[in-house]
Amino acid sequence: MLANGIRLLIYAGNTVVMLVDDIGKTQFISDLDSMFHDQFLAAPMIPWLLNGSSVGEIRGAGGRSSTAGNVTLTVIFEVGHMSPYDQPAATLNMMMKWIDNVPIARG
Repeated sequence: MLANGIRLLIYAGNTVVMLVDDIGKTQFISDLDSMFHDQFLAAPMIPWLLNGSSVGEIRGAGGRSSTAGNVTLTVIFEVGHMSPYDQPAATLNMMMKWIDNVPIARG
């Protein structure tokens, strides 16, 4: 799907239980065999600010600096299993930027 231009967004909270945590999702994307593999591994985590507050971190590959990327991992701070409930503004911000294909965070 990635080779055909389908973008991939994976997100997790940093307080989630072991089965769906940010560490596991980072490992999943790091192990994903795709054309963006090496670029994702080399990419740093970028702080994500919303209204001047730190709400998470973003790591991505593909696209240009003016896009949301082709393979993107978002870690939302202070979120458990239900990000829209725990951090509604941050989750909405992430989803709207992803849909509009603009960077969720700027490096």
